[in-house]
Amino acid sequence: MRIGVSLLNLRIGEMGGFETYVRKVVDYLPGCAEPDEVVFIVNRDNRTFVPTEYNIHELGWSQRRTSLRRTIEALFPFVPNALTGVFRELELDVIFYPHQAMFPISVSAPSVVTVADIQHFYYPRYFSLADRLFRRLAYRRAVYACDRIMAISEFTAACVVEKYAVDRDQIAVIHHGFDPKAIDRINPLPGTPNPYIYYPAA
Repeated sequence: MRIGVSLLNLRIGEMGGFETYVRKVVDYLPGCAEPDEVVFIVNRDNRTFVPTEYNIHELGWSQRRTSLRRTIEALFPFVPNALTGVFRELELDVIFYPHQAMFPISVSAPSVVTVADIQHFYYPRYFSLADRLFRRLAYRRAVYACDRIMAISEFTAACVVEKYAVDRDQIAVIHHGFDPKAIDRINPLPGTPNPYIYYPAA
C-alpha cells in the first residue's frame, strides 16, 4: 500500500502543537507502516522538515504560494486545483492529512483527517475574522469530504458530531502518545505547591 501524508499545511516555526504532532508522525510513521510505503508531500519551504532518507514528493511551490492556494480553495471550492492531478499521479492508496484542513480537498484516494479541536466555535474571540472564516470553510469541507476522521479525544469526537452532525462511526479516537520518562524532566518553578497542573502545549 502507498500512503501519502500531506504536509502542505505545515508552516515551520508557526504552528505550535501541530508542528510537534507532525514531527512525531514523520519520526514514527515510516517504521510503523512497513512494509507499506509512506510518501511525504511537502512544499519548497518545509522540505527540510522531513529527513532526506524518507520518500518525499516536493511540490515546487513556496509556502506563501501554498497558503494562497489553500485560501483560494477554501473560498472558491469550484475553482479547479492543479494539485488534484498531482496527487492522482502519485497513485496513492490512502492520503493522511494530519492537520484538520485538507489540501487539496478533491482527491481520488480514500482520505483520513486529524481533528485536534474546533475551538473557533467555542472561543471565537481568540481568532481573527479571517481565521474564523478560513476555519469554518476549510474545516467543514474537510470533515464532510474525508472518508475517516481521527479525533484526539472523546471530547473532540463529541464536538465534531455536535457541530457537524457527522456519523460517530466515521470517527476514530486516537490519543496522543506520551513518554512516561518525560515526567522526570519536568521541573516546576521553585516554591510551586503540590498538586499542580502540567499543560504540555505550545
